[in-house]
Amino acid sequence: MSRKVVVDVVASFRSGKIIPMKLTWPDGRAFRIDRVLDAHIGPSKSGGFGMRYTCRILGAEVLLYYDEVEQIWWCDGKEEQAGGF
Repeated sequence: MSRKVVVDVVASFRSGKIIPMKLTWPDGRAFRIDRVLDAHIGPSKSGGFGMRYTCRILGAEVLLYYDEVEQIWWCDGKEEQAGGF
């Protein structure tokens, strides 16, 4: 099962739509979002539900979620293994 990884996002608001532009991981690594390929409401593997953005970052497709109620952005991350490895 995946875990929810809360991320910081810089977004643009155009014509009433939220467009994510940059994603920053908790460890400080930041990535420009090259393109938003799709945006619709849907569930995540980590158990959340919200607006799901399919983004292209450095040639890879990344799923990014926004929960309007909690006002948080997150990605699905791998579940941490026992022992912290």
